[in-house]
Amino acid sequence: MPVAACALMLALSTLLYSCFREESPEPVQRIAVGDRLPALSLTLDDGSTVTNEDFNGKAVLIVLFSVKCGDCRKELPEVERLYTALQDMDDVLIIGISRAEGEDLVAPFWEELSLTFPYSAQQDDKVYRKFADSVVPRIFIADRQGRVVACFDDTNMPSAELLSRFIDSV
Repeated sequence: MPVAACALMLALSTLLYSCFREESPEPVQRIAVGDRLPALSLTLDDGSTVTNEDFNGKAVLIVLFSVKCGDCRKELPEVERLYTALQDMDDVLIIGISRAEGEDLVAPFWEELSLTFPYSAQQDDKVYRKFADSVVPRIFIADRQGRVVACFDDTNMPSAELLSRFIDSV
């Protein structure tokens, strides 16, 4: 195979299997440490609705993901480990939010990865854009007053242990 063809195939495979940075080379984050969580009303996979009122008095972890993202496939099991350890705690809420991928894509992905924490499958990117303009996965941890205390993106994905330390500190 000619060198140019190999280089093209490598570039295409990198593009297909990396996370999404289509808007700009530098990811734009709308929500940062110290900000309040944006106004949300999410329908979860069990049909229930969650709003910011449900966050009151709880530590909240929100992970934004795409089923097509290789880094998401690596990070979501870490979030699942945290969820499994904390799922009986009434003062912790962990939610996944898809970026412009509906239930027909997210449900089989969740099953494939054996994930059990709640998710909200979004048909468009309106909710995602309240948090950022590009890049998944992204994780936001908010304290019991709804103020963001930690943000992670695909450049600094945390372990379940690090996430737990942040949750414990709020």
